[in-house]
Amino acid sequence: LILVLIIPDASSARKRVVVQRDSLKIRVDSIQKAFLSIKQQYDAENEKAYLKQKYDTARLFQLNKSLLDAANALDAADVAKNKVPKLRKKNSSLLVSYRLNLFNAGNFYLRKGKNKEAYEYYDNYIETAKMPLFEDYDFAQNDSLMPRVAFWAVVAASLDGKPERVLPHTDMAYQWVRKEQVLQFKAQALKVLYGENNEDYLQTLKKGFDMSPEYMFFFNNLITYYTDNNYPDSVIQVCDKALSNDVLKQENKRRFLYVKSSILLNKEKYDECIVLCEQIITIDSLFAPAYYNAGLSYLKKSELTDRKERKAKRAMLNLSRTYLENFRKMAPKERKKWGPLLYQVYFGLNLGKKFSEIDEIL
Repeated sequence: LILVLIIPDASSARKRVVVQRDSLKIRVDSIQKAFLSIKQQYDAENEKAYLKQKYDTARLFQLNKSLLDAANALDAADVAKNKVPKLRKKNSSLLVSYRLNLFNAGNFYLRKGKNKEAYEYYDNYIETAKMPLFEDYDFAQNDSLMPRVAFWAVVAASLDGKPERVLPHTDMAYQWVRKEQVLQFKAQALKVLYGENNEDYLQTLKKGFDMSPEYMFFFNNLITYYTDNNYPDSVIQVCDKALSNDVLKQENKRRFLYVKSSILLNKEKYDECIVLCEQIITIDSLFAPAYYNAGLSYLKKSELTDRKERKAKRAMLNLSRTYLENFRKMAPKERKKWGPLLYQVYFGLNLGKKFSEIDEIL
């Protein structure tokens, strides 16, 4: 048996290292040339703007973005070649101000209604914070503008109808001042992506409502959620929490009272419903639905009154009539709502002419 020992050719290994090093040098040189070319184009366009000459804003922003992309590629090639980057400090200090233009570009496109482009620039601003090129700046910790940019990224993505682009930026955006709006956009995105019966969606609504009960998006959607899922007691709890605020806009108070009165009506708590309807009418005497709820409550109470108590029964019907006739005046087109109820009231009060009139309408 003959063993053949293959001894590595040291000279071949050295040649491969040299070739690899030369290849990396060529790559660095090539990217650097591209970087300088873009920089020259950017400077030329920027000079026009400085001299108040006609210039292409969109092109200027695109060159700005391309410059940062090229710098990032150059930094990666520099690291591959030298292990310790030689160009990073110089290029990062040069380009740190260019990064801000990504935010300006996002604002430019958002104002023009070009939400897709706006999002891409806002998103790029956030992503550049992760570039090794800028690691010495630690933008994630030191850039106070990041939450604001994230907020506008959320807005742009939402306006563009891209809920999957909304969610990645909501946590950062929530650190900015417009927290209620961030939670609204988040809830809307969750509902589109995962449906209403989603725990994150519900928790987002609750968080927003707890923060700001008068922010009607959270109230309205919580009411819809609990109503659709048959949780009337939860609806009442939401209304009570909203009404516990000592300083309420009257229109909001009216809304909260009306929703609660409707739930109480469905739960057959007619006296409580009537009390709330009277409060609503005190706030807004022209709010027609309050008259409907009160009129229907009195009608239901009359039905529950013993026939032997004719006087009490008639009194209930007369009160129902007053409210329902007011509702009819305020909402004449809602005949499907007031028609059948007034039919019962007039019949119960033995008002022949009124009864015949409603009979013809129906």
